[in-house]
Amino acid sequence: MAKWNEIRSSVSRAANSTVKKTEKFAETASMHVKLARLMSKRDEQFEKLGKLTYKQLKTDESYAEEIAAIISQIDSLGIQIVKQKAIIEQAKAEKEAKKAKKAQADMQSADEEECVDAVKEIIDSSISD
Repeated sequence: MAKWNEIRSSVSRAANSTVKKTEKFAETASMHVKLARLMSKRDEQFEKLGKLTYKQLKTDESYAEEIAAIISQIDSLGIQIVKQKAIIEQAKAEKEAKKAKKAQADMQSADEEECVDAVKEIIDSSISD
């Protein structure tokens, strides 16, 4: 019965770990999708700007107000894109910092184990002398 509890506990830990990693991947993907959506909207505005500019040049009619509104939209989307990129970079930096901290903790743990092994070796050699 004890084996069954150990197996169940191990499976439960693995499942929880998988859920956490999946959530992180989903969050990262969501940030990138939002960035792509903003860039696509900006591209659409550039296309509208180009069409209006072409129309204005071709017909000698003024579309200054419409062009100004589109330029304002492009600028606004540009700011949102910069902010979203910063959010993504911050998330990357936090992830790297966590990795570095874990690596440092692992190294420290390995050093401590090495120390303990060295002390055991000294004690064993002292006992056998």
